[in-house]
Amino acid sequence: MTLNEFERIQRAIEEAGVMVTIRQKGLTILNENLVSPHFVLTLCHQGSAKMMYDMTEWNYGKNELVVLTPGHVLNQLQYSDDFVFTRVVLSNKALADLRTNFFISNHDRFALSPKCLLTDEQMEQLENVAKILKALTEFNTDELPMRHLAIFGQLAVGYDFVDIYTRRQSLRVNGSHNSGIFFHFSKLVVEHFQESREVQFYADMLHYTPRNLTRAICKETGGISPAEWIEQYVILRAKRLIAINKHKNLQEVAFMMGFPDPSSFYRYFKRATGITAKEYRESLGD
Repeated sequence: MTLNEFERIQRAIEEAGVMVTIRQKGLTILNENLVSPHFVLTLCHQGSAKMMYDMTEWNYGKNELVVLTPGHVLNQLQYSDDFVFTRVVLSNKALADLRTNFFISNHDRFALSPKCLLTDEQMEQLENVAKILKALTEFNTDELPMRHLAIFGQLAVGYDFVDIYTRRQSLRVNGSHNSGIFFHFSKLVVEHFQESREVQFYADMLHYTPRNLTRAICKETGGISPAEWIEQYVILRAKRLIAINKHKNLQEVAFMMGFPDPSSFYRYFKRATGITAKEYRESLGD
């Protein structure tokens, strides 16, 4: 799958609200940093896979549930020949509607317990929810007038299951994922990159000096500084906005990214990537 095909799928998810894959084999795009734009639940039925999630390496295998929240950087590294998974993807709008109409818990909590080991019975329960969801999404409104409500009701059931399971048993990632300073720093970048792209801003929020924050982040990431991470994240978000907003001009993209004026965005993009934002858009083709 190419990146353009990936973006087409992301747009389809945004339009549909929910997309379900049952027992798929293998992964699609490998070794490519992507900004995860949706809320994703993945059930691993067999085999194993490895990925990087905000600079943290994850391994997951049989009977593990992985919850990915929107806005984070994902890189799928590899998977075993027998890797099989079921996946439910919700757009941001669908997730917001679900929270508003069904009063479900705050999905941000899953950032603290993104992976858990399930029993066979729990796996079966969640897979059954996914199968019903997939069947509902294949009806049109003429065949099932209450289709929208039925889908959201089933999503609420599945979401409650996930909430219960992750509260009962969460697995620590590499032993220090939740306690390390990089985890808190990267979460702040996801939330505030449009406000500031300066290390000082995040150091102040974390009660560090910029020098001490740089030292701590470099230690955890093996040498990647907070300034480098901010730049990488901003460029990934910018590239995605350019890719999915082909009808918008680059000035609009600059303001959507939080830059005070288009020229500062153009300079930032060219310095970080070596090409102009216009050249990047042209490289995507139609």
